[in-house]
Amino acid sequence: VEVYKHVLRSKSVAALMSGRASEPSDGVLSIITSLRKLCNHPDLLHCSSGTALPPYAYAAEAGSLESIFPTDYARSSAQNSGKMRCLEVLLSNILSQEDPDKVVIVSNSTAALDIIQSVCDQQRYTAVRIDGATDVNKRQDIVNSFNLYGSAQICLLSTRAGGAGLNLVGANRLVLFDSDWNPAVDLQAMARVWRDGQRKPCLVYRLLTTGTIDEKIYQRQLMKGQIADMMEGQGGAQGKKAGAGSRFSVEELKELFKLRLDTPSDTHDLLCKGSAATDSTLAKGLSGINEGEWQDASASLDDYALQAAVADGAITFVHAAAGMQNKLHHDASTGTSTDASDDAACSTPSDQHDSMQKNEDLDSKENRWPVVADQDSIDDVACLEIE
Repeated sequence: VEVYKHVLRSKSVAALMSGRASEPSDGVLSIITSLRKLCNHPDLLHCSSGTALPPYAYAAEAGSLESIFPTDYARSSAQNSGKMRCLEVLLSNILSQEDPDKVVIVSNSTAALDIIQSVCDQQRYTAVRIDGATDVNKRQDIVNSFNLYGSAQICLLSTRAGGAGLNLVGANRLVLFDSDWNPAVDLQAMARVWRDGQRKPCLVYRLLTTGTIDEKIYQRQLMKGQIADMMEGQGGAQGKKAGAGSRFSVEELKELFKLRLDTPSDTHDLLCKGSAATDSTLAKGLSGINEGEWQDASASLDDYALQAAVADGAITFVHAAAGMQNKLHHDASTGTSTDASDDAACSTPSDQHDSMQKNEDLDSKENRWPVVADQDSIDDVACLEIE
């Protein structure tokens, strides 16, 4: 949390929040990237010498991170990240079964995949990996070995490199480690496991860090889904407004830099009547979502892996929304650490570390978040919101 706050103290953010800046600066955009990395794992803002990795605009504006990270900071530790801790609990329970399901782990960040791979190596999990550095001619061989020959328990997948076209039906569980600004990108990634040839019920876990920019990105996805629903309901009318939600106003940018430490789920609070957050621009954009759908379901879960994560304290909130075919769509929140060296705690959002179709590629009109198309064989879709 202290690292997150430290990044927010940059001059660019201060100018934006005070109203002195009418347009976002390059520094603001750099800080957004830094906050997203911090939500995944503090290692992404830390090097072996204990200083911030260059070049980050906030480093010059807010001072070095050297005094924030403890001198004995342990790199590649799952305990330093709420998301990573939750992932560790999920994998431990899934892969310890007598006939374990295989898991696909997806991230926008290859650096985050590096850390996940290190954690898998520490736990002696076997994994294959497909990202932008993977030889195109070798990708199908990797897919075949994962699907058919049991070469690995886990497939690590870069969202951009493997988000479309790959058939990974050897796995029936997928962890979306971080969210993209564009919901269609996430939907494409989720669809890697639910395709022709899939014989098992599929579960998708979305990890979010509660109260941080992670949740803001997810809320943005929800708002885009609302706009798409509205436009479809109008038969495509008012095309000029179809791009609404793709650009940020100054007020919306300010919302991105607000850190909430007092909630298990900022999205839940945003959608509930009486919340202080309901006056925000984003809340108005989400007004079409039924707040009754956003209730904590952590006490009534069927999935053993989620149950274990809740019992461990790695998850603080689980959202279950009715999907098509009366299937469940789960959103869960996990805890994050209160500073870079502490264990992840149930309801703090600091170093927070916060759906699918059967055919080849998703059609943007028929497959929007949070509605899941072609779910006939999907028992549960689980989305984890991590603080």
